Order: sequence, then structure tokens, then C-alpha cells
Amino acid sequence: MTDSQLDHLLKSCGKSHAPPGFSSEVWNRIAAEPDSVGWLSAGKQFLAETFARLAQPSGALAASAIFVIAGVLAGYGSRPEAQPPEMQYIRSVSPFIAHSGQ
Repeated sequence: MTDSQLDHLLKSCGKSHAPPGFSSEVWNRIAAEPDSVGWLSAGKQFLAETFARLAQPSGALAASAIFVIAGVLAGYGSRPEAQPPEMQYIRSVSPFIAHSGQ
């Protein structure tokens, strides 16, 4: 359907009239509805509280300690195998040993 066809169809439908007082009833129902906390505003509130706690010295110290411990554990788990120095040298100069990034 082209734009001109759609325009013609909309113009031919005419205007529908809402009952009197419809608009005010809608706004009254919206005003009477309790403020519901959606997941987005709950998430924003959670982040605001978290950052407020991290801004305090005790929160910053705890977060730093957690990140340092996580970094040490990640580094400890990814360390390469220990090889004798002779084998390390041979692996570095030999064209016949496949280098797998170790």
C-alpha cells in the first residue's frame, strides 16, 4: 500500500468521537494508579545504592580486595607449565617442534 492510498483511506474513515468526559476519565485513572516500580527503575536504584557504597572507604577497600583476589586466582590458574631451561631453549630454536603458544 502506498502512502497516497493510506492517506486516502485514513481521510475516508472520518473522525470518531469519544464520549464526553472520556479524556478526563483516562487521566483520572492514570492519576489513581499506584506508582509501580518496574525492573528498570529497580535496577537504577540498585546501581545507585551500590555506587554510593563503593564511594565510601570501606566499600572501596572491599571492592579492591575482591578484584585483587580474583586477579591473583585468574593468574594462578593460567600460568604455563614449568619446564627445565634446556627444554625451553630447544623449543625456542628448533624448527621441528610445533609452537602451540606455550
